[in-house]
Amino acid sequence: MPRHYRRRRDATTTHRVTRFLMWLTVLCVVALFPVHWYGSKQSPKRTEVRKPPGVKVTDRTRLTEGITRVEKPKDVQLDRLLLQLQSPDAKVRYRSAVALGTIGDLKAIPALIKGLADRGKFRHDLRMHPSIRDDMVQGYVSVALAQIGQAAVEPLISALSSPDHWVRKGSLNALGRIDDERVVVPVIRSLEDQDPLVRSEAARMLGWISRRGPDSRVLDGLTRCLQDESVSVRRSAVTALGEELKMHEPLIQVLDDSDSDVRNEAIHQLGVLQSARAVPALLGLLSRTRDHATLSYIASAFERIGDPRAIEPLRQVVRDTERQIPDYRRADIKEVVNKIQQKNGMQATEKYIRGEWYVLVLTGAFAGVLIVVAYLTKRHQRTRT
Repeated sequence: MPRHYRRRRDATTTHRVTRFLMWLTVLCVVALFPVHWYGSKQSPKRTEVRKPPGVKVTDRTRLTEGITRVEKPKDVQLDRLLLQLQSPDAKVRYRSAVALGTIGDLKAIPALIKGLADRGKFRHDLRMHPSIRDDMVQGYVSVALAQIGQAAVEPLISALSSPDHWVRKGSLNALGRIDDERVVVPVIRSLEDQDPLVRSEAARMLGWISRRGPDSRVLDGLTRCLQDESVSVRRSAVTALGEELKMHEPLIQVLDDSDSDVRNEAIHQLGVLQSARAVPALLGLLSRTRDHATLSYIASAFERIGDPRAIEPLRQVVRDTERQIPDYRRADIKEVVNKIQQKNGMQATEKYIRGEWYVLVLTGAFAGVLIVVAYLTKRHQRTRT
């Protein structure tokens, strides 16, 4: 076979192999960097919201507070909104409740009180609210009653005697948002309710009430909740004591709770408060716990507190082979040790590799493919010349 034919055949084969490896490289890139990462960076497009009759609703919704901006035209048809509050469509009921709360007409109070029994769910438009999808109508009904203000206090207090625990929970949610002295005693009394869902909501609303100023009755009620048999009630009380009242001692006592979720919430709140008084108790819990999630919470709390007394105990946890701690949690703890050392003017001493083994393998394979492609491309160019 002539020499130039052999060269042409070898060049064609090399070109095919090069194209194959280039496509393989593209597939590796797609596997390492998923498409949804790029999609999550795109800002959602503004879309039009269906408008209730007589009310102009914009799509600027504050879902955390449950309040939607509503422009009040002069010819608001209150009767039609009240009728829509009984619609079989949960989304229509939600928008009607928002509109009635913004209008603030006292005639809407009885209908909204009945709406507290609404267990309906609806879905938000993902293009407008990509982080929140499912939502409940009752939360917006409670916000609507709170927007009406002090005129709704007495009807809401009367609703606390309803046999439906869902109505009692919604009434507490509305009472906790109203700035009125009359709401304190009924909410504290609800801590004795038979339903744990109602007691948990009462504890959460006491935290909201404490924002208006110190009240010994609120503190006593939340302290009693720490002994409740329900985990959700104890956790709500811990959150209120940490976020709203900034209490250290009750949270330190909760570190001995039998439930891990309650303990982890207390650890998180003590870390946010940067409580130096909690360091001995946290070190004691660190030495005896075998829960990997609790270890992460303790390490995160020490990172916020920045106390150098935690450096050596954290190192012992990393070296302990009996606990069978995953590698990524060991890396997290080593990173916390370095941050504590840097915060106290020390030199970071811990070395670690961030990431799982399969990420390293894929990265190495990707680099190897790139090297082979570059080599074959260069060889192909030499063959053609």
